[in-house]
Amino acid sequence: MNIEMMKKLELKLRRLRHEEHYNQTTWAGRTACGTAACLAGHAVLMVPKVKLVFENGDEHTHICRVPEGHTVTIDTFASELLGLRYEEANVLFTDSPELFWPDEFRERWKNRATGKDSEGEKPSRIAADLLRAVVEGEVDLTENLDRDEDEDDYDYYDDDEDDEEED
Repeated sequence: MNIEMMKKLELKLRRLRHEEHYNQTTWAGRTACGTAACLAGHAVLMVPKVKLVFENGDEHTHICRVPEGHTVTIDTFASELLGLRYEEANVLFTDSPELFWPDEFRERWKNRATGKDSEGEKPSRIAADLLRAVVEGEVDLTENLDRDEDEDDYDYYDDDEDDEEED
């Protein structure tokens, strides 16, 4: 893990002037007041000369052009930049923190502020706190990947197929 870059990303999130510039549900997107991005998007935007690639007038993108001139997905470049393993990046960059972030941060995300005047904690603050906890070794991003299926708060699979086979 690239501790220095993780700390810079944490600091960047803590210093956001406009909360709407942080949006965990999009890699990067245009807004009325600039660019909104998730953790991965903000990580790549810390690198000088990285450009987001918006195609065909799209408002959102998952592609960036790196200083060497080639294009790459935002999550791939951010993973390399932050020195994350595949599993760590998947958890950190998820668009569903309420499902996949470590327990404490999942709960905080569920209770976050969802609008300018809404009650709750700022999402960028929760994300910054998660980065700090990862850097300090207080949480393991992959802690919930091995959870027993019975412990999950969600169910991706339809158990009806298994029930039919037992008949």
